[in-house]
Amino acid sequence: MTAAPFELESAANALVLGAGHGIGFAIAQRLIDTGEMTVFATYRCAAKGTPLLELARESSRLLAIQADPCEELQIEALFENIRGHTDSLDLVLNCVGVLHDGMVQPEKAVRSIDLDALMQYFLVNAVLTPVLAKHAHPLLRGESPSVFAAISARVGSISDNRLGGWYGYRASKAAMNMFLRTLAIEFKAPRTNCVVLALHPGTTRTALSAPFIERTHYVVHTPYATAKHMLRVIAGKTIDDTGSFYAWDGERLEW
Repeated sequence: MTAAPFELESAANALVLGAGHGIGFAIAQRLIDTGEMTVFATYRCAAKGTPLLELARESSRLLAIQADPCEELQIEALFENIRGHTDSLDLVLNCVGVLHDGMVQPEKAVRSIDLDALMQYFLVNAVLTPVLAKHAHPLLRGESPSVFAAISARVGSISDNRLGGWYGYRASKAAMNMFLRTLAIEFKAPRTNCVVLALHPGTTRTALSAPFIERTHYVVHTPYATAKHMLRVIAGKTIDDTGSFYAWDGERLEW
């Protein structure tokens, strides 16, 4: 029997974590323009969430919710809020990630390794994903296919690592990929029917990539273009695709 595909246009409810700016915001914006779904979108702080809050004022189908994704109590509160509106989610997409900030910078050599920075990389880029899945799982159970996906990165592919460096970012994204692969096995149960995916967005002009963008030899996309690519990759996937790692152009990547 052919597995049923995930149909984005018929999805009723979606959650985008990390939608305050960048790729997450662009995805929330595109989802509002797709079908008639309700979109729950999180932002961590008001200073970076202004575009999302403005969009929420324009659309009654977008609910902007402030939540620190690294605090499990706030994740619990987020899902309590969501359950006040619906008992099911068709799409959960984690767009939260860190490459650099005031605390961490990608390491060029092992002498730059810092324990606190490594812990921050793993907390944000890896550990958050299974915690999110833990709370999302009860809402993903259903007969129709649903999708649980997270934005990973090609540099998280162990077999594709030919340049070295960026220890914390590479390793934390590799750990995220393992979490997603493991979740895919559990979520393949008939009562869940949830497709779990790791997604590489490609080089996108955001605050995350800003310090490195001018030196890249890759094509640089706008956040809106990347959002379009990501949703195109997700659409049509079936349970047979679960536990896979895809690039923005549909290429299946090696772990």
